[in-house]
Amino acid sequence: MADVDMGEFIVSELTETFLREFDEAARAAGRLALAKGADLDVTDRDRSRVVGQIRTALIEKGLLRAAGSGGFSAAERGTIEGTDLFVHQAHAKVGRAVVVRASISVPSTLPAANKSRKKLVERLNRVVTATADLFSPAAVREFISSVAVFLLVCPDRRQPDGIGEIAVAIVDHRHDNFVFYEALEKVLARYAPPPVPVADPPLVRKRAGAYQPPEEILPDDDKKHG
Repeated sequence: MADVDMGEFIVSELTETFLREFDEAARAAGRLALAKGADLDVTDRDRSRVVGQIRTALIEKGLLRAAGSGGFSAAERGTIEGTDLFVHQAHAKVGRAVVVRASISVPSTLPAANKSRKKLVERLNRVVTATADLFSPAAVREFISSVAVFLLVCPDRRQPDGIGEIAVAIVDHRHDNFVFYEALEKVLARYAPPPVPVADPPLVRKRAGAYQPPEEILPDDDKKHG
């Protein structure tokens, strides 16, 4: 497949504020889920399962809030705006990106292909992979009407909030490869304005006085007494 930097598409469609609010919501969800799980009188195995369910539910609520605060359409389930696709999980339409959450156990691995996510990539992401070999990267991005974008959350018990890496990803229409994958920190760095070049200070020329031969320069005492 041709080298298409879908990072430019991500930055053009997803706002920095939306991504930062999702990040904060996901990590807050992780902390709250751990606190709720600690109060349960259950086995460790059941506690881990319940914590995961609570965390997922809270993160999906966080996705909806982050989208809503930016004025984007979002729903717990339903038909994707502008399409006839019905999905059974929380989603948001942010620009041309249809954003859903998914969990992964290890960074840089594909999420499980549940029915909703598989349907999304089959219908929406085909244009990315099907046209990349035929057109320039800029043209491919212009062909896109909607693309499924995954916000991937990787739980990590070693972290105080139970959350490890959060990443932004686009999966190909067969759901077997990443078209784009970057940790959220790297994606956010793309929004930083380019550094302003620092100009060299102007060269100031001092005006030279009239030349005096050394023998005509008076000692300081002679200058005082004329």
